[in-house]
Amino acid sequence: MDRFELVKRNTEELVSEEEIREICTRYVSGTEFQLGSEYTLNMLKLSRTTTRARRSMDEVSRDAENPYVSQMIYPLMQAVDIAMLKVDVAVGGIDQRKIHMLARDTLPSIGFKNNPILELFKYHIEPRYGKLIIERPEKFGGDIKYENYTALENDFAEKKIHPQDLKTSAAEHLINIFKPVRETMKETTQ
Repeated sequence: MDRFELVKRNTEELVSEEEIREICTRYVSGTEFQLGSEYTLNMLKLSRTTTRARRSMDEVSRDAENPYVSQMIYPLMQAVDIAMLKVDVAVGGIDQRKIHMLARDTLPSIGFKNNPILELFKYHIEPRYGKLIIERPEKFGGDIKYENYTALENDFAEKKIHPQDLKTSAAEHLINIFKPVRETMKETTQ
């Protein structure tokens, strides 16, 4: 059994089917989409528009002085993975930060235009909580309440909400959404 299958099996044993559905988890193997022509075309498009992969490459390179071409391509592959999987939030260690920033900065140049934080509100937070509240310190105008997602999106487009306020609010909501999963995993590991 390969590592992917082992992680998938262990997660399914630790987390109930209901919890998996709640967090909309679906396991996808890279070979399900990375071998197709659309993926290859997106890789080529991204490689043509990207000039800053070197910094991201340094994150995956063991020998920065004598890098392999594959080490230059790998950050681009990760960026295209994020787009092709329609990932709401890319989670990774601090070593992945530059790669995620590369994806954020370059994917719009090849037609992938989205804001993952707004998508979290649209597809995960607003359906669960209904009214949306963006908590902010009084010195920055205090909390903002929204009756629906569209009002939030419009205010963000008009720059009435600072991106950091949106991120902080999304993080707090995600903490609450994932709380049952964390509790189950904590109980299981004890």
